[in-house]
Formats: sequence, C-alpha cells, structure tokens
Amino acid sequence: MKYRIIVLLIIFGSCSSPDECPQLNYNSINKLTTLTDGLPFTGRCTIYVDGVKSSVQQYLNGIDYGNWIFYFSNGKIETKGKFRDGKRVGKWRYYYESGKIKQISSYSKLGEREGKWIEYDEDGKIIRTTEY
Repeated sequence: MKYRIIVLLIIFGSCSSPDECPQLNYNSINKLTTLTDGLPFTGRCTIYVDGVKSSVQQYLNGIDYGNWIFYFSNGKIETKGKFRDGKRVGKWRYYYESGKIKQISSYSKLGEREGKWIEYDEDGKIIRTTEY
C-alpha cells in the first residue's frame, strides 16, 4: 500500500508544473544533492536564474533521477534527458538556441555511452555520426 501511494504521488507530481527548487547543496565528491539541513533531497523542482527558468530537475534520495530539462535564456529547450541512479540513461537530445536539434545521444541502463550518436548543423544536416 505504501508503495502505491508513493507511485501515485510521483505520477501526480510530475503532471503539474514543479515548484521552484529549495536551497540545494551539491557535493561533487559523493554526487549527492542535499537540503541545507544536510538531508538528501527527493522531489522535482525548477531552477530559475535571474527570474528565467533554467532547468527542471528531479532527485531521489539526493541522486539525479527522472526527466531533466535545461533551457536557454530565451526559454527554448537546450537539453532533455533522463537520469537513473545519478547516471544519464536512454536518449538525450540537445538543441540549438533556434530550437533545431543539435545532437541525439544514447546511454545504456548503466549510464554508458551506446549506439549511434548523431550531430546536426543548424540546417538539420548530419555533420558527424559516432558509434559506441
């Protein structure tokens, strides 16, 4: 029952626009994000820089988790991807400030580079393909 409630909270929480992130501290040595009281942060929140949305982030017990989105200062998406256990997983998409796709990258379930990575120029033409 407890598991079902947690899952429902995550689902409903991800449907609405996330609140602004509380004051967070990141420790680059243990790669843990904590609140000011030192407790690991769990939740989805938005970072603003000078009043402009910079990113939407999600953490589970202080570790990068779930869908993340980074924004250019003009409000367009810069990067979209997913974390699991602090590692990039699945497809990550990077964009030019114009909104056109810049790169598509893939990561394994373990966070390792895999598959075909494709880079595009501003006109949408492939400029580089790398196999991992």
